[in-house]
Amino acid sequence: MVSLLIPGRRILAALAVGASLALSGALSLPAAAQDNQRLLAKIAILDVERVLTQSEAGKNALKQITDQRKRYQDEISKAEDQLRTEERDLVQSRATLAAEAFDEKRRAFERKVQDTQRMVQQRSSTIDGMMRNAREQIGKAALAALQELIKERGFNVVLDRKQIVATDPALEVTDEVLARVNKRLPSIKVEAAAANPAPAQPKR
Repeated sequence: MVSLLIPGRRILAALAVGASLALSGALSLPAAAQDNQRLLAKIAILDVERVLTQSEAGKNALKQITDQRKRYQDEISKAEDQLRTEERDLVQSRATLAAEAFDEKRRAFERKVQDTQRMVQQRSSTIDGMMRNAREQIGKAALAALQELIKERGFNVVLDRKQIVATDPALEVTDEVLARVNKRLPSIKVEAAAANPAPAQPKR
């Protein structure tokens, strides 16, 4: 079976990586804040991955992506079963068909294989697009929540928790950001940009 679609854990990992990138702008200080930092750094620690995976929108996005992945995998499995059946028929027909007829039947089978391969690539691209879309939506909500906290509490340094070996729990703002993300984005509709169709293969 073609295992083209991403398991749940890898979906979570991909979402979290994308969110870290989406929030990277918030972790870069403006010039004024950099000047203040020279005098006194007020640090906040944010667990970006936790916001992605434990927010209501993140859980909802994961379910949508996982469900779509399952539908695509079922579709691909059926196509593979059909190809296996046709391949057996093709092998068995070699003894009874004329060479020209067999070659035509073989070429038709090869075209079907190529069509299935293109379908697999397109489905995989759709899943990738859904993950990008989820990252963008949740990342924007998380960034807005973080910017609110920066203004309210005067943080001038925000670090991703995964970059920290040990820290004072008092510096953590993850729970606050998570609560604000849930309020801003209680649910999410994950969409994928339309993939460019794969170029048609010339018939032989």
